Amino acid sequence: MKELSKKSYFNRRNYILENLENLKLSPNEALLVLIMDFLQEKNEMINYEILAKKMQVSEKEVDKIINDLQNRNYLYLSFDNHKIEYILDNLFDEKITSSNNTNITSILATYEEAFKRPLSQQEMLKIRELIDKHGPDKVIIGLKRAIAYNNIDLNYI
Repeated sequence: MKELSKKSYFNRRNYILENLENLKLSPNEALLVLIMDFLQEKNEMINYEILAKKMQVSEKEVDKIINDLQNRNYLYLSFDNHKIEYILDNLFDEKITSSNNTNITSILATYEEAFKRPLSQQEMLKIRELIDKHGPDKVIIGLKRAIAYNNIDLNYI
């Protein structure tokens, strides 16, 4: 799929929109990658200021979203001729997107095991937000600390 996404006839934005639930993109992440793809197609410059203006958010929020996408390996930056290039090719790599989904699923299973019950939708959503904000490793460390201090509560983590 990754190689196919580089072909001129492949509609990257349609692919992103059709696979939003599989990609597990937040609304702002989805908007950012769609804007980036659009600007790249038009060969227009991309920077935080432009992205913030188009998304109607602060540059700090754009930075956070970009960092989150980088942490999930969906986006990487390339520096060429004093220019930053935003590369979204990994969004189209099914190995990466499925490993991210598997990682989240395994973390949720670990939490269910620790809580000794199925998680509610609210709890799953909260854990997903923690993963997006802090990364999967820190979310697991938080659970281990909660277990160590015998305070297995999502608010504690």
